[in-house]
Amino acid sequence: YGGPKSALYVSTNSGQNWSVVTGGFPSNTSTLGRISMDISNSNPQIIYALIANSNGYTGGLYKTSNGGNNWSVVNSSAAGSSNYAWFNRICKVNPTNPNQVFCGGLYMEVSTNGGTSFPTVFSSIHVDHHAVAFAPSNTNFIVIGNDGGIDFSTNGGTSFTASPKLPVTQFYEWDVS
Repeated sequence: YGGPKSALYVSTNSGQNWSVVTGGFPSNTSTLGRISMDISNSNPQIIYALIANSNGYTGGLYKTSNGGNNWSVVNSSAAGSSNYAWFNRICKVNPTNPNQVFCGGLYMEVSTNGGTSFPTVFSSIHVDHHAVAFAPSNTNFIVIGNDGGIDFSTNGGTSFTASPKLPVTQFYEWDVS
């Protein structure tokens, strides 16, 4: 959930050496928790990082437009509808549109303006979001993975439909006698 040296680290020499990312990104703090990030395929200088605080609440959505040299908080409440940020945290940018960002926690939220606002919140699909994937041949086809299975969109994320034929269940605990 965090620790005294919690930070985002980067290597520029294939992992031989690592340094703490600074330039406005929170670092070396015990209050920094889980980080979910994504690099824009269409503009690799744009990187988003959705962070959680060690108390389980959202720490905000950070963005850099210069490859990670300078970071700023673009939205302090993204995916902040619960205190489960240590458990369910996903940030994914559309591979062809660097301004469309999906941020999931308890609910899935979508921004079309680079994370400044999240006017679309999908509260009608299952909760606890963990994954987002775009079809390589058609980025209007999007699949979300959550605790209820998968939901998919064929219209670029305007609406999502639960997969009705996938028999998914979730076990938290079980015992054998």
